[in-house]
Amino acid sequence: MKQRSGRPVSVRTDLARAVIEQLMDEDRRWTLLELEWASGIEKRIVHRILRNELHQNRIAGRWVPHALTEVKWWLRYSVCSDHFSRWQQDGDEFLSGIIAVYEF
Repeated sequence: MKQRSGRPVSVRTDLARAVIEQLMDEDRRWTLLELEWASGIEKRIVHRILRNELHQNRIAGRWVPHALTEVKWWLRYSVCSDHFSRWQQDGDEFLSGIIAVYEF
C-alpha cells in the first residue's frame, strides 16, 4: 500500500476531540453552529464527536451525557420518588409551587 503524506487522521480526530471537549467544559449550551465557528471544525464532525465519542445528547438547550452512571441514575430516581411522594400528599399545590418558581 502506498504511504500518503500529511498528518494521520487519528491525530486530527484526537485534536478535534480535545478542542470540542475543552469548549464543552467551558459551557454546555453551545449550538453546533457556534461550536463550528469557535473551533473551526466542520459541523458534521462536531456532531459526530459529541454523539459518538463524548456520548452527549442535546436536551433542553444543553448538551448532557447520553448515559447515566448507576450512581446518577439512583440519585435521579430518589429525587423523582421524593417529588412523587410530595405530589401524592399535597396534590396540585405541590405542582403549582414548582411552576411559580420557574415563572420568575
